[in-house]
Amino acid sequence: MIDYKYHDLLEEILEQGYIYEDPNRKGVKRIQINSHTLKHDFAWGFPLLTTKKVHYPSAIGEFLTFINGDNSLKGLKKRGVNFWDKDAYRKYKEDYDEEMYKWKLLDPRQFTEKALKDGYSLGKIYPYQMRSWNGEVDQLHDLIHTLRNNPMATKKTVTMWNPSDKDDMCLTPCHYMFEALVEPLDKGGYGLTIKWSQHSCDVFLGIPFIL
Repeated sequence: MIDYKYHDLLEEILEQGYIYEDPNRKGVKRIQINSHTLKHDFAWGFPLLTTKKVHYPSAIGEFLTFINGDNSLKGLKKRGVNFWDKDAYRKYKEDYDEEMYKWKLLDPRQFTEKALKDGYSLGKIYPYQMRSWNGEVDQLHDLIHTLRNNPMATKKTVTMWNPSDKDDMCLTPCHYMFEALVEPLDKGGYGLTIKWSQHSCDVFLGIPFIL
């Protein structure tokens, strides 16, 4: 079922999207639509794409690293996640100060070796915002506590969009918040809906890692 919905999204982009040049990547063009909603009922099965090859160990590794509040490149690479390397290296070059540091600017391979040894923080990205918002609020813990103890409470939201921390991130959030929506069921118990919001995504590469 999720494959059909994903294919419908791709067709919508190709048929109705508008083309423009990426302002941050010279010579790269994008095809974009402004909004789309994907819905999936877990009664239909786990939303695992079968018509596109995806390295799911990386998706799971990123998920486990982030929910544990680990925002280091070392933590990601220990779980086999390599797609943050480029953003980490870009941040490293932007932060590099020849007057402050005695070693020379490292090339990508040397940087990766040093990051695996020393950790290297990716800044206040998703895991920091989820588990240590402003250095003190564990949003994920609070959400789980509310779901267990007061499931019908409103405002069960986790947000990764913190404007004051944008300059201290190797990449600003694409998915910026999710909400847990609970409803009582006629047969007893509760139904859970996760509403996931993001302001941008590479549909061909990124979306399959989220589904």
